[in-house]
Amino acid sequence: MPAVILYLFVIIPAIILAVIKMLPYILGIVIYVGAKLFRVLYFLAEKFSLAIPWIMSAGYALSISFYALGRQFFNGEDARNFLEEKLPPREIPRESFSLIMIELMLVFHAKF
Repeated sequence: MPAVILYLFVIIPAIILAVIKMLPYILGIVIYVGAKLFRVLYFLAEKFSLAIPWIMSAGYALSISFYALGRQFFNGEDARNFLEEKLPPREIPRESFSLIMIELMLVFHAKF
């Protein structure tokens, strides 16, 4: 019986009082972590919004390039000429297939 009285009137109220006194600190920690989490999520959303158009234009250039290579492999056409048809004309000849892909990605990104 004395152990029950000790728990009811000493230990449990001491725990409740300690928790009540720590509430402002716990609340401050929760607010701090929430603010930092919001800033991290905002940073990631900002960077992803910049990266998504580049990813889409790179995927477009890659898919068109694979299509051109497939046409070259199966039909015997020139893949470079096929890709150069999709690009705006210019006086300087394009050097290589990979540079044509990069320029195609930049042109598609400028349109997007």
